[in-house]
Amino acid sequence: MANNELRSLLCSRTDGYWELLATAGGHEDALSKTMKGLTDSALKAGTRGPALSPNLVDHRIQALAAHDPRTIEVLAGTWEPPEPVTQTLLSSANDFRTAAWCASLRFLHELGFRRPRAEGVALELQEEIEVVFGARKYLDIDAAIHVALMPTTRYVDLRQIILADAGAATVDLRVIQHLLGDGPHSGSALERLRIFRDAPQALSLAALQHLDKLLIDLWPTQLDLGHIGGLLNLMSVVLSHPQRSAETYSHLIDRLRGELESSENPIHLLPFAYLLADTKWKCW
Repeated sequence: MANNELRSLLCSRTDGYWELLATAGGHEDALSKTMKGLTDSALKAGTRGPALSPNLVDHRIQALAAHDPRTIEVLAGTWEPPEPVTQTLLSSANDFRTAAWCASLRFLHELGFRRPRAEGVALELQEEIEVVFGARKYLDIDAAIHVALMPTTRYVDLRQIILADAGAATVDLRVIQHLLGDGPHSGSALERLRIFRDAPQALSLAALQHLDKLLIDLWPTQLDLGHIGGLLNLMSVVLSHPQRSAETYSHLIDRLRGELESSENPIHLLPFAYLLADTKWKCW
């Protein structure tokens, strides 16, 4: 849940994509409209109803999760499961339901939601079910870093790694510098930080301070270079660390305010605003 300062900022407008920020901030009218666009009847109506598009369904679920993921659990309890994809079943409703399930699974999993049926459904939903509910790879820190640095490693592989020896402050600055290599400004290098997203306490204070400075240096200036995924990982690790700096958090909110005040369309800022609203928000 956003603090009062951030909530006021997110709720300052409700038009266009600003409605998503207002939803995350708990604006009553924005929440109502977002919820109406995610009912099963709205998904069934497809483009003819308030859901409007599968892409907007995805965005609305992310915004709602930043406000309170339990609301998604309530909605998901009313959704029909996606139907198996066949040559004769090219259903708009199925596209919308697939988008809803794909976007919501990573939040529902944290609430103890059972694994949905995957047989025959759209490929993107099959893959998301496997990533979210599939077997985890328990690796020690050295092995995890080795996997992260392999050129053939995909981001989806990093999502499945759990650090098996993530004690407090076991990862020092040299390990982080090795992980990021010579290109910490690179989006792909920052994506390697995904292995610490569920174990930020493993970072020593020196490692945290290094990443803290990196975040201040890079966000939001690097957004134009398409580094959203990497920057989200960096911000998530820094903000979820038990020794995070209150000054850094306040500084990031000030930067978000400046970006929003100068932006006509906040779409590129949405996931960062959600993470600031709820540091446990599950980015990809």
